[in-house]
Amino acid sequence: MKFVPNKPLSRKFFRKLDKVCKEDPCCWTKDSLGYRYYIYPELPIDRPNGTHKRKVEVDGKMVDDWDGNFIEVRIPYIGDTICVKDGWIR
Repeated sequence: MKFVPNKPLSRKFFRKLDKVCKEDPCCWTKDSLGYRYYIYPELPIDRPNGTHKRKVEVDGKMVDDWDGNFIEVRIPYIGDTICVKDGWIR
């Protein structure tokens, strides 16, 4: 899905994204294209308690499971189109 905001994204908005990238680097990152939010959700998603990555048991330990649904949000530095993906990866 692609979204175009009604108003241009403000400097204040980008400062908030910079802050969240520092506070939640597990899911929020900043790269040469812009900002990225990426999770492999559990159901239900409970972000305050860290349930944004599925876990499976391997050799008696709980490890991140990278096989299944993902959600990605991309917010570019330049341009006005925000992209949201809800997909599946193996």
